Amino acid sequence: MMAKIEQFELNNSEIGPSATRIAIAIGVFGLLSVFYLGTNVVFILWIGFLLAVLVRDLIQDRQRTRLIRDFASRTGFSSLGACLPKSFPMLDTSSGWARSVIRAFAGDKNNREVLVFDCWVGHGKGSFRRTVVAVRGKSADFGWARFGPGPETLEVGGWAVVYGSKRLLGLGEIAELIAEL
Repeated sequence: MMAKIEQFELNNSEIGPSATRIAIAIGVFGLLSVFYLGTNVVFILWIGFLLAVLVRDLIQDRQRTRLIRDFASRTGFSSLGACLPKSFPMLDTSSGWARSVIRAFAGDKNNREVLVFDCWVGHGKGSFRRTVVAVRGKSADFGWARFGPGPETLEVGGWAVVYGSKRLLGLGEIAELIAEL
């Protein structure tokens, strides 16, 4: 039981910190330039920093998509892309205001219908990304894996839904939730 709880406490990324370190280095270099070189160079460095952050996000997004597709195919699930089954009561969940759904996959695990997807909830500064793992059944079907500092659980329309409150769940967390079924 303790190992499963520690799994949720560790917020390691499968992607790695290299892009983050590059973005931080550019930001620090830009701040140092403010004091020594003047405004034109600072403007160029700031644009470079913004581009580096944008590229980092794109790389992480594509890598997460690839990792999730590989995981889905290894475990026998079908990739749905940006579609959800009509039987899933999305509007009744806390993710009902999601403006987009991506990286969805579904399948059967021990004769239970399972659905996993990432979504973008809200607009503007208050928006956030979230991972949703749902099973047709009760929340107890997820066992101990549904507990931890981040995931929240609810039951709606015959589905049990576990989601990262305002974050994407790591691939290890998703695998742990599915393994408990």
